[in-house]
Amino acid sequence: MSVTEVAYAVGYASLPSFSKAFRRKFGDSPIAYLPKRNLKKVRLG
Repeated sequence: MSVTEVAYAVGYASLPSFSKAFRRKFGDSPIAYLPKRNLKKVRLG
């Protein structure tokens, strides 16, 4: 899934809103986080 598809799938109305919440939670943008994730599961809630 693209970052935009994930944002809509988890209930965000816009990509900027999702990116801002993601950055607050994980300290990186969703795009910057992808190479670092090493297949670990991500929980936003």
